[in-house]
Amino acid sequence: MNLFPIVSRELLVASRRLGTYASRFAIALLIFAVVGYWVIIVGVENYPPHRAGNDMFYSVSCILIFLCNIAGVYLTADCLSEEKRNGTLGLLFLTNLRGYQVVLGKMSVGAIQGVLGLMAAVPMLVVPSRSTVLLIGFGTGLSAHQVLANFPGTRVESAELDGNMARTAHFFGTEGLWSDPDFALTIADGRQHMLATPGRYDLIINDTWTQAINHEVYSSGFFGVARDALTEDGTFYIRVPLEDLNRTEDLEVILRTAAESFPYAYAMVTTGLSAILGRNHPLPDTPFRYDLLSSSLQRDFPFRFRREDVKRIDEGVLSRLETDRVNSDDQPWF
Repeated sequence: MNLFPIVSRELLVASRRLGTYASRFAIALLIFAVVGYWVIIVGVENYPPHRAGNDMFYSVSCILIFLCNIAGVYLTADCLSEEKRNGTLGLLFLTNLRGYQVVLGKMSVGAIQGVLGLMAAVPMLVVPSRSTVLLIGFGTGLSAHQVLANFPGTRVESAELDGNMARTAHFFGTEGLWSDPDFALTIADGRQHMLATPGRYDLIINDTWTQAINHEVYSSGFFGVARDALTEDGTFYIRVPLEDLNRTEDLEVILRTAAESFPYAYAMVTTGLSAILGRNHPLPDTPFRYDLLSSSLQRDFPFRFRREDVKRIDEGVLSRLETDRVNSDDQPWF
């Protein structure tokens, strides 16, 4: 089947039409207007950038789908009738091309023109994606400082309940965070911040190190809010202070609560530290790359773990637990 003579002919004709370039310019201008609108919303109304990115991509995708539906009719409905009006349809049948080859060739040209028009919107969509990290608990600011220093381009948000903690940043050398455009601090409760901010995070770290364990951050309600705030491949991390647990049952309750709150829950146990990881999808088998960290952070890294140290909290683990209690907001265990 030889369609290329018709395709090449029609593309040469289309290249001389003003409408070919005008349509591409109009599509690019429309998408640019949508992107500019969301940029203005972020700057004027302090709209969360990560949410604006999701909304912008959704808006542009809806526009492109609508244009695809229109282009299918506009580019193909009149392709054969145009040849008949111009008196060139008979000339096509004087060649050795069959009827279906003429029809498919004309339809192929319409499809190519539609694809080229959509490509005008590609530069607006090809925007480097950024990972977004939420730190629940600002503390000294060292955690936020280390994330920004070792993973440039990452957006870091922090929710701190005590506003006085932010005033101590200069004592720990982290006052530079206030001038970093990739960092934002909100004085609010971590759970309320996740509920009020509809954005989705690639990593949520509960960094509230206290002298006494707080049952509210180990409840099914808190875990559920964190789960809904994660991306599809996001991870929730929370430290479990074993030294503050009075009973073995307390740890078992935390494990069961995490297992029932996340589709995939993991226990990470290292020397002097235990933590819970919650995810919507299985944890990859890729080992942790310490060599990606700066030399100073490698030296000061609080713990080292292997992938084998992270165990999934599955039915086999839950069946060995002596208690079936779950820590919830209405029936706290601790």
